[in-house]
Amino acid sequence: MARHLVHSLFATSLLSSLALAGPCHVSSHPTPTPTPPTCPSTPDPICDPNPQSFCAPNPEPECTTNFYNPIVNGNFETGSLCPWKLSADNEVCGYVGDQGADGTSHAFRTPTNMRDNNYLEMYQDIKTCGRAKVQCSYSWYWDKYYNADGYVPYVRIWNDNENVGNRFPESDDDAGYFHNVQTIEFYTPESGRARIWITAQSPQDRCVGDNWFSIDEFQCWAIAAPLDPGPGPDPEPTPQPTPEPTPQPTPQPTPAFPPIFGGGDAPTG
Repeated sequence: MARHLVHSLFATSLLSSLALAGPCHVSSHPTPTPTPPTCPSTPDPICDPNPQSFCAPNPEPECTTNFYNPIVNGNFETGSLCPWKLSADNEVCGYVGDQGADGTSHAFRTPTNMRDNNYLEMYQDIKTCGRAKVQCSYSWYWDKYYNADGYVPYVRIWNDNENVGNRFPESDDDAGYFHNVQTIEFYTPESGRARIWITAQSPQDRCVGDNWFSIDEFQCWAIAAPLDPGPGPDPEPTPQPTPEPTPQPTPQPTPAFPPIFGGGDAPTG
């Protein structure tokens, strides 16, 4: 996917270029003691997309009404990044660390060098049922909030080249904890194959401070399976034919005298 060098505040702006960070100025104040990151970066970070080629392929989808979750390892509880991959445009190392969302054990996170518009771009190729409407949810985390000339840290979710999710902290009160997003929506292509992207940047330069990002609990489900119109309205009743009246026999006149059986004349008065 072409790199999207953009930030979010209350509207999205597209920039043709980004200014490089200038040199830091020497301060007369004593150097403060740095605060250690909340999540220790114990695992070895993943920086190169090429070593991830060993990831096993995703399973083929089961196209039924009970649509399965096409995202594999969206909670990172395997302790591995697979089958997520870092793109060729990615500039930030990442790893599966501790302290996930909602008390889970793991989450994807970056080191603390999310600054100077360093660009995180990761993706997963998914296989879904074609022409299905899909909803997804996920949890995102920014450790700090910065506002650099109207630009703030952000995370975006893309379905191929379609921006389907744009989230960012709006103040210091929105930083330092996981936010759960319910929900984003997209339609699967005819082939059922798509690429889900996660991109993130933080705008402050290195003189201002560091930042780090985390994402967890990424899952999807179908609102309607392919060609499934859903329950819809009650069916129209089947029209019943109007019954035709049963023809009745025409009554015959009753004779004045009983019929004569055998020979002889009729009786007289």
